[in-house]
Amino acid sequence: MQRGNSRGKLETEQLMNADEKNTVRDEQRRSGEQKSELMNENQILRSENSDLIRENNRLKNQNEEIRDKYAEIEKLNSRLSSENKQCILQHSKLKTILQDSSLGDLQRVKQMLIFNEFETLEKHLICKSISNGRIIYFDNKKPFTLSAFMNGNRKKADLKELNEEHKCLFSGTIENIVYLTTITNKTATVFRATFEETSVTCEQINKMHTSEVSFSKYQPMYSVDRKGKRIIYMIQDKLNKAQGIMYDISEIKFISQHVEFVHRY
Repeated sequence: MQRGNSRGKLETEQLMNADEKNTVRDEQRRSGEQKSELMNENQILRSENSDLIRENNRLKNQNEEIRDKYAEIEKLNSRLSSENKQCILQHSKLKTILQDSSLGDLQRVKQMLIFNEFETLEKHLICKSISNGRIIYFDNKKPFTLSAFMNGNRKKADLKELNEEHKCLFSGTIENIVYLTTITNKTATVFRATFEETSVTCEQINKMHTSEVSFSKYQPMYSVDRKGKRIIYMIQDKLNKAQGIMYDISEIKFISQHVEFVHRY
């Protein structure tokens, strides 16, 4: 009987040990699962933390860019404010000048006009401005010279043909062209000098009898009187009635004065 009890007790202990082992294994399995879940959660948190760090860096860079742009805007506002003050000051000065001018006090305006010496001419010359803004100089006494400043140096036209004549007239300008007229006996010869950027050329373009025409002083035109009518021609035109402008001069005195200024009408 004792032997039976011992056997039952042993079986009971074995069952208890088996249950304990199963319990331990279950706890170990649950612990492993929890550990795996924690590791997964930790990995997720690390990934989210990396995203947050990147977003933080992006926002930091964006904030720096905004600060730089704001600084540029502040500089621009400061410059515009300064320019605005200068404009206001200039406007005030101009307003004062205009007020003084309207009252007849031109002293301040006179102080603003400053003339710088550009060139000293050795003698009296005919000076004209052509279309490109260049100033041309003509000496109507032999030896005749026609010149202009080009690239800082005086450039002269070749007037050998003109210097063979006794008299040479300055016949005006059209755009960048200068017209010169020589008169020998009863024949007038018209020359054209063309001023380019770096060169000047001179050529003969027309001949006519002086008994037929009258030349306008310093203007590029001439006239012909026919039966109480005066026809005005541009100096580069041939003597063609169809190209001229006709005026009735039967009752006009001092017609030469009208010829000189007809191109201004």
